[in-house]
Amino acid sequence: MFELQRAMLTGSQRAMTEAMEFQRDMAHAMVDTVESGEAVQRGGLEMLRMMTTTYMTAMGSMGTGRSGREVADRWTRTVDEQFDSVRHNQEAMLEAMEAAMEAGADAYDEMADSYLEMYTDSVESMLGMTAAAEGEAAQVTVTPE
Repeated sequence: MFELQRAMLTGSQRAMTEAMEFQRDMAHAMVDTVESGEAVQRGGLEMLRMMTTTYMTAMGSMGTGRSGREVADRWTRTVDEQFDSVRHNQEAMLEAMEAAMEAGADAYDEMADSYLEMYTDSVESMLGMTAAAEGEAAQVTVTPE
């Protein structure tokens, strides 16, 4: 009976530790996902910028005379400025999101460490009580009536 209690307590402790570690790993994996998503978004924005610039250049070359090219150049500069602004805002948003997620993951780490420490102390206390009860039970002799 006492061995079964010990096995149950230690098994429960292992399961709790593994569950907390899994959650910790998932929190940090989310941060990594944001980091890799940044590169994909940056690449997509640059591809769109290149396509737009190519289109504007083509439109400018179809224009008649110098004024058509000047209009296309002005549009291209305006579009480039807008893309720069979008890129800057996108980077700021992603950095803020990443920082918030890292802070959340770090806070979870601290909470998980504290919780696991308290849980381990609890299990060790219960194991100690089980050992004491087992020792007392071993000293009791049952006399048949």
